[in-house]
Amino acid sequence: MKATLLYVLLLVYLNLSAQQNTNTSFGTQMSFTFANLDMSRVPFGLLSDFSMEFTSLQAFQGTLNDSSYVHPGTLKQLYKTLLFSRVTTSTQGFVPYNNFENNWENARKKKTIVLSGLFYRYSKFIDNAHPDKITISNNKIYDKYVNGIWQNPYLQQKAFAISPSTIHYKSLDMLVKFPAGLWYSNVGSQIQSIQINFNDGSGYQIMNPGQEKYIQYSTAGIKTWVYKLSLSTGEVLYSQSKINVETGISSRLYGSKTPHTGDGPRVDTLNITATQSYLGKFGKATILVNYGNIVEQIRKPLIMVEGLDMGAVTNPEKTFGNSDLRTFSTEVFNSSSQDLRDLITGSESLSDNDQEYDIIYVNWSNGTDYLQRNAYVLQEVIKWVNQKKTKQEAQPPMWSSGKVWVGLLQGTHLEIWKIRGIPMTPEPI
Repeated sequence: MKATLLYVLLLVYLNLSAQQNTNTSFGTQMSFTFANLDMSRVPFGLLSDFSMEFTSLQAFQGTLNDSSYVHPGTLKQLYKTLLFSRVTTSTQGFVPYNNFENNWENARKKKTIVLSGLFYRYSKFIDNAHPDKITISNNKIYDKYVNGIWQNPYLQQKAFAISPSTIHYKSLDMLVKFPAGLWYSNVGSQIQSIQINFNDGSGYQIMNPGQEKYIQYSTAGIKTWVYKLSLSTGEVLYSQSKINVETGISSRLYGSKTPHTGDGPRVDTLNITATQSYLGKFGKATILVNYGNIVEQIRKPLIMVEGLDMGAVTNPEKTFGNSDLRTFSTEVFNSSSQDLRDLITGSESLSDNDQEYDIIYVNWSNGTDYLQRNAYVLQEVIKWVNQKKTKQEAQPPMWSSGKVWVGLLQGTHLEIWKIRGIPMTPEPI
């Protein structure tokens, strides 16, 4: 059977090779091939042989192995494969694929990892379906009857997977949310419970859709999250993901003098908004202050301006985006210049206040915003630094920048700032 059926399905794929609208063409071709089957007999209204396979459903039947790790892209491919396996549009348990993507994307936010998952029962042709259970003629598939009795060609299957919204997170503590609206299933009544082992030493914890948990690790590293699904049928299924947890930044609000919270380099933070708009909007940034003295005063400020940072788009879970003070300090510490380390970072941890300069790191709220809009934010940062630096032994602020900013900062806007009387010594490092 397999050879004949595979040949028929292969013809479908070959017929698509010269066509532009693959999704529509695929559906048309498959509807032609399967038109004579009684689709009301397909268990759960889902047939994997009818689908465009974006990933293998067989790898996610509830058993842990090297092929069963789920990341956001995997979950999207699984959902799309199952969506395409519907033999009728009335099949329950689905939303349009764009809604599936957008619902998850819209739920993502800073300091939070958002889970999404699915459990579906579906069907596939058994290996000996042809010629014992179905007939094939002129590249069309037909139900088969023996002495008037319909021959069942279908094998019932299952697919279970859960994924975090990101596989890279900067902080040893996080809030994990599992919104009820991000759990998808066509057999919801069979689900008794979902438990998760976050690899934090606490073992499995109940976390059904609609719940959230605060997770804290003592060390950074690759963490394997294992998901356990218990069903009313007595079945227990498993899924798993890997997430890279890095040390973050220990912060507190500038001027608060309260203990720092979090892990990693100690910084004071302050949100700054531009006073001049660009195209009707005001730019924003968070400054991270890492002092070069134990009395925690701004005496020798070095303003470090980050360049392009896609983090707000690609990794909104990260508090300060893809690049931050820690990534900057790591690059400096890994450089071949000991003098540069002494000036900017001191010790690798950035927690000993033993560097020569007070680092004022400018972290854009939108690292992909217009350069002009963020330039007006930087103008306010420089004003603020000049106001806050102590007079005793204080020096004019120096600045450095990401590559994207060099041309702009050394050009028009520096001249504008000079005309407006904003004091600074532009000495790029």
